[in-house]
Amino acid sequence: MFFEDHNAAISVLDVLFLETSKMNIIYNTGREYHAVTFRKKADTVLSYGEKNRETEISLSDKSIVFIPAKLSFMRRAQNEEMIVIHFLADGEQTQDIKLFQPKNADVFEKLFDEIFRVWKNKDAGYRLKAGELLYQILYMITVEEQEEQGLDSITKRAARMMKKNAEDANFSVSELAPALNISGAYLRRLFKEEYHMTPKEYLTQRRLEIAKSLLNTGYFTISEVARRSGFENEKYFSTVFKKYCGVSPKQYCIR
Repeated sequence: MFFEDHNAAISVLDVLFLETSKMNIIYNTGREYHAVTFRKKADTVLSYGEKNRETEISLSDKSIVFIPAKLSFMRRAQNEEMIVIHFLADGEQTQDIKLFQPKNADVFEKLFDEIFRVWKNKDAGYRLKAGELLYQILYMITVEEQEEQGLDSITKRAARMMKKNAEDANFSVSELAPALNISGAYLRRLFKEEYHMTPKEYLTQRRLEIAKSLLNTGYFTISEVARRSGFENEKYFSTVFKKYCGVSPKQYCIR
């Protein structure tokens, strides 16, 4: 999956059309934004990682690639035509380059052509329209990936349940195991193997992400933020927030 968090807020920064005929070697270092590309034509190899553990990905025509922010990589390309979307996104994303070969490549190509046209013309509301098209692209990728993979893993289903119910203070991780027809101990073991934390820690982090987003708006009191992000009360929320974030919610607001 490109995005673990399907509720991630997305903001398009730029949309480009790039073309090269001769062999080019391009080094990209630690950019602060994500990129998703559609190769109309491609004779391209992307490589990243440490020398002894370097990963190479070969790209062909009609392929889609996601490159996460802050990842350094090298691109060797010739006879390449592609549309590139640079964007910001919160939430959890993969830390690796991901290659996606769509079944309905022509449909995806039309969407990439349209987002490039919208961005180039810069009509009223073009940023909103570009964001809408990018959401549609990512949604279609997610649907195709899930169809190919079949049923999600138990841990992915548990994570999705927690994301869906994080804002509900009455929801707790004790509901997960019965809903998934497994024992709580087995779920905790599987979840920790995949996410390197317990389900309770995962739910808490998700609630804190929501809380920080609400605090950043400046529209809500700390009590309202606690309630809207799934915490039992303001006192408990403040205690958890300071434990994980190092400052109190009030201090966070005035930084």
